[in-house]
Amino acid sequence: MGPAPKGQASKVFINLEIGDQIEATKQEQGYKLAQEFLKSVGSQSCTPYDMAGLNSLSNLDNETQEIFTEAFSSDPTWSNQGTARLNPPDALAKGHLEIELDYKSAPKAAENFRCLCTGEKGKGKAERVKLCTTKALICIV
Repeated sequence: MGPAPKGQASKVFINLEIGDQIEATKQEQGYKLAQEFLKSVGSQSCTPYDMAGLNSLSNLDNETQEIFTEAFSSDPTWSNQGTARLNPPDALAKGHLEIELDYKSAPKAAENFRCLCTGEKGKGKAERVKLCTTKALICIV
């Protein structure tokens, strides 16, 4: 591999994420809301629910999960904030690619690929539209 020209990166990093980012954000918010509700209800000394002393959503068995869901939906202060999620959402990050660019053998291809990944130049030869509109390169298969 040839060295990169002065001031140019010799490696490109691409983070791979699989899934819908908006949906994942909603699920994460629902999980945090459920955790906050559990802290609120669990800290009450004479709670009508059998959740006193529980400090984690993973400690809830099936019966307690049903009670938790019912308690959450019957409390308008909490249920108006959104939907509670009892299980943590799956992570979108699935991998990380590290690509070493060979400037010695193919300097123009290496530079073009680097610009494609970063969205730096942004325009094709015959187009006026940006090739990459986000900070991360996203590939849908």
